[in-house]
Amino acid sequence: MPTFAEEFDGKFRDAHERVSQRPNHQKLHERTTDPSALASSKEVSIDDFHAYMPMHAYIFIPTGELWPASSIDSRLPRQRLVGGNGLLIGESKTVKASRWLDKYKPIEQMTWAPGEPKIIDGRIVSEGGWIERPGCRVFNLYRPPTIVPKPGSAATPWIDLMHRLYGTGARHIMRWLAHRVQRPHEKINHALVLGGGNDEDRKSRTS
Repeated sequence: MPTFAEEFDGKFRDAHERVSQRPNHQKLHERTTDPSALASSKEVSIDDFHAYMPMHAYIFIPTGELWPASSIDSRLPRQRLVGGNGLLIGESKTVKASRWLDKYKPIEQMTWAPGEPKIIDGRIVSEGGWIERPGCRVFNLYRPPTIVPKPGSAATPWIDLMHRLYGTGARHIMRWLAHRVQRPHEKINHALVLGGGNDEDRKSRTS
């Protein structure tokens, strides 16, 4: 009986032979390693970034992560300059992608602000409050939850459990939780403290 390593090696060799015998295998390999083809397949573009000026780093919009200038310039091509009228400046005038972002897509602050747009124009944050500041922009790190709608019947077991555990308080608890998901930017003027009776009472309610 072959060992695991011998069986694995045999299956690997069989798979390699099948792939090697495919028609146009060499052409497929050439296509996938061609530099121009690889460059055109990259989906990251200048539109995916903002320049975060306090740290001179670059915000990757989909994740909010910061990239250094060296990564921006190695990943993105040089960019054409644009005048105030929206027209290109010169036929061959280009700058590094990081410098282009510094000039055309600067961000003064980052914050976490549910209910606000991704880019908050004309305002900055100071000591927990907003200050009107024309020309400044704030990047909002808040990302709303992905809510997948389901039929109301899907929640029935959970609702029944809530009523079983908390009785007349179940409705208020569910409304409180729903508000936190649907309107995270609105602060509720109280918190929930969920408790129970003795150990035997909790066991009887959850069994």
